[in-house]
Amino acid sequence: MYKKIPLMRLGACGAGILLLSSQAAYASGTQTFTKELLTAASAKPGETVKYRFKLACSSLTSDCGNLTLEDTLPTGLEALSCVVPSGFTTVSCDASNPVIKVTKNDVFNGGDSFIIEVNTRVKLGTAAGTLLANTATSLITSPDTPENGSLPSTASEVTVSASAPNWSITKARISPATNLKPAPDTDVSYQVNFCSNTAVGNVSLAGVVLKDVFPAGAVVVNAGDATTVSGNEMSWDLGNQDLATLYAGKDYNSQNCIVKAYTLRYPVATFPINTSITNTLSATGTPEGGHKGRLVLMRSSPKLSVSQLLAWD
Repeated sequence: MYKKIPLMRLGACGAGILLLSSQAAYASGTQTFTKELLTAASAKPGETVKYRFKLACSSLTSDCGNLTLEDTLPTGLEALSCVVPSGFTTVSCDASNPVIKVTKNDVFNGGDSFIIEVNTRVKLGTAAGTLLANTATSLITSPDTPENGSLPSTASEVTVSASAPNWSITKARISPATNLKPAPDTDVSYQVNFCSNTAVGNVSLAGVVLKDVFPAGAVVVNAGDATTVSGNEMSWDLGNQDLATLYAGKDYNSQNCIVKAYTLRYPVATFPINTSITNTLSATGTPEGGHKGRLVLMRSSPKLSVSQLLAWD
């Protein structure tokens, strides 16, 4: 931005000559910028971490110039969204870019003050004890003094807290309906679920195997997509269950399940009327991220849906 400033007037032969010169005009307002942490000082992988940017331009006679905000997130954080006031443009603020960038559409005028809310999330798999230090910078184009052109502000650190396996299994009879008694020698269908209860604070699993042990003598009518059927056991090799893959595009606080189904038949010659039949569902897997031991889940109580009572009339 430039302005014309008269320098002098010279007289020659009774005529006035006006000489003009160009001079750069700088923004002379003083900006202030702070970044503050709004959520707790510790967070689990998958948990949301919120920040607030506070900006102001102090001047009664001038502006602070053109404004750009940049925030390069640490490795363990990813951006979710930015809530900006009218007159600002969000250039980048999502998990695909580690740099948050917001610009003001018009000049940053004296007396202006703004608040910007920034929502981030601890990346899944981030190790416990990791310190997340986050510095944002407010950049002014053509400031009157260099020190007014770039103002960094660092929020309070966030410490990543420990995760633990949070998975479950369920089993239900889906046919005939649970309020009906199966007739002798008819098909009985089941649904089994292997579920991550939440991504937040959970850990991925390696080598997951889901197994259902049913009474000897039961006939497998339809094994679905079971990996192995042997004797009175049916199993599904679920491989590695990576939380980032399982929850891609989904709510991290929701339950996410892998569903399997199969059908058995209980011959009346082997299972007389009023026989109580218990099927035991189990799952095993190795937690990732340095967790020791194996995860073992079992459901076999007659009070649960994994046990069925065949009471034929």
